[in-house]
Amino acid sequence: MSVMWGEEHFHFYNDAAKTIIGGRDDDNAFGAPIRVHYEEVWELISPMFTSVLNSGLATWVEDQYVLISRNGFPEEAYMTWSYSPIRDASGEICGINCVIIETTSKVIGERRLLMLQELSKKANGKLSIQSACYECIEILKLNDSDIPFAAIRILDKQKTSAKVMGIFGIKVPDRGLRESSENFHPALIECMNSKRPVFVNKLPEDVEADGKNVEKIQSVYVLPLIDVNNKKSVIGFLSVGLNPKRPFDKEYEKFLDLLADHIAISIISASAHEDALENAAAQGRGEIHKLSQLLDASPDHVFIFDKEGRYRYHNKATAGALQANLEAQGRGHEPTLNRNGAEMNFEESFLKRFMKAKDEAFEGRISMIPVAFPSPIGVRDFECILSPMHDDNGQVVAVAGVTRDVTDLKQSIKVRDEFLSIASHELKTPLTTLMLTAQMRSRRLKKGIKDYFSEEKLEKMFKDDDNQFKRLNRLIDDMLDTSRINAGRIDLEIEEVDISQMITEILDRMSLHLDTIGIDVILNVSSIKGMWDRYRIEQVITNLITNAIKYGNKKPITIGTHIEGENMILSVADQGIGIKKEDHKRIFQQFERAISSSTVSGLGLGLFIVDKILKIHGGSIHVESADKKGSKFIVTLPLKTKLINS
Repeated sequence: MSVMWGEEHFHFYNDAAKTIIGGRDDDNAFGAPIRVHYEEVWELISPMFTSVLNSGLATWVEDQYVLISRNGFPEEAYMTWSYSPIRDASGEICGINCVIIETTSKVIGERRLLMLQELSKKANGKLSIQSACYECIEILKLNDSDIPFAAIRILDKQKTSAKVMGIFGIKVPDRGLRESSENFHPALIECMNSKRPVFVNKLPEDVEADGKNVEKIQSVYVLPLIDVNNKKSVIGFLSVGLNPKRPFDKEYEKFLDLLADHIAISIISASAHEDALENAAAQGRGEIHKLSQLLDASPDHVFIFDKEGRYRYHNKATAGALQANLEAQGRGHEPTLNRNGAEMNFEESFLKRFMKAKDEAFEGRISMIPVAFPSPIGVRDFECILSPMHDDNGQVVAVAGVTRDVTDLKQSIKVRDEFLSIASHELKTPLTTLMLTAQMRSRRLKKGIKDYFSEEKLEKMFKDDDNQFKRLNRLIDDMLDTSRINAGRIDLEIEEVDISQMITEILDRMSLHLDTIGIDVILNVSSIKGMWDRYRIEQVITNLITNAIKYGNKKPITIGTHIEGENMILSVADQGIGIKKEDHKRIFQQFERAISSSTVSGLGLGLFIVDKILKIHGGSIHVESADKKGSKFIVTLPLKTKLINS
């Protein structure tokens, strides 16, 4: 915390602020005008001062990038801070109070984690070492703060030279690994022999900067790429420039080590693909025919075309898509081989992108084109990847392409991201409450405010804490149950259960909550006994009652049971906001809700779990509802559980 006082904004701060200003805390800093003390960020923060002084309203900013001079160099940092006015007895603003939280570790940690995730997701499964290195470099470019430049080199089989397979930000030569060889540099030899990273404090003379601000970077970190199958074998090197605006600490070092591991795994995987194709070719024409059969069995579009974009080979999936395109034009009788996209009247904007990517591939680069294709079930998203094919002399003679339907993958990623967003929010709420109350108690205890810890107030504190812990436990249980359900790992312990007794016990536990809200529960239940898993059926009923409380507008809830044939029928009805007919099936899906997550808390897992538990018992659930007319959830449960694999 700091205070800027008077017209000159004289700066006063507490001890915690010293960690932010680093090594600049001295006798002249405390009480000096802030524009002098923080000269390099004054232009950034002064508009916020002006805003508070002019409007009298507090303002704040989250994760603000700041280049701050501390610890001996201008350092990249991120701050969340707020400014609020300090008023004197007359109400005039006489100063500004600033609360600062440094979020540098969080912001940098998140961007590094994102890069590692991108490498794991996109760089694996490539069909050649060249394409794997290309993809890795493309991903490294996304974080030019931590990696201003990079080069990937691969060792030859004799381990006498290291060939550049991917670079950005600099121009570097291949390296010989003998002192007498051309372009020799001792760092690679040291790295290969020790199998440990090597720090180089000056760029070699034959390295040329080729990117924004790269000329200011001198330090290079060379990491070995180690074969995951043979820890003693180095397959290549990753050389990265180090960000001069960040300290090269343990976290930075650990991040680069993980980066090298991910890249090595991608290259080893691609090398295995190359070996498999070489072995297939060595088996002769019969084996090549088998490879063709394998490609025909793939749902992906696999093809090869020449410099004019004419298809020289395509598998059945490609042929089917091309034929469908011609049939839509009334040209279904025409051939697809030895013809290009223009001759088959591809959509104009796609054809332009396709031909541009084809030209890039013939220049030796790998290209990816996103495209949407119509299908019987609607428009689908595809990714088309074009890779150059070289002859023995290294010349590009053709281009291989793979087009894959990524619609479901994109939807899965969207669902995952939405869930993570909801989960982080829902878990953070009780944690924040617990943290703030703990801090408040600690402060009052230190100040000796004993009235705050009376027996009556302590009882309320423990009750409030218990509610927050229960909420956390419920959220975590829902996530664990979802994981078990998706993995098919829910085991039932069947025993005789009296449904009436169970409902009574559940309502007893919830009575305080119901009384506090003021909700009445109407029971139309009878003593029905069945063979079920007690814990799981209790979970079903609790979820349905909880939903009725959430969405029932504080109106009475009705719970009923009766027998139909060999089944027990349970109903839970509310008089609340209701559910639109088009949402009746959707609400039983994973992470789905009938209304926005900003309106009612929760992970959107409760009804999904309920549905799965009932299905495992051989039962079912459906809803009768209309918008703003209440909802009635009806459970059908066999009196004797018929175990069904979920």
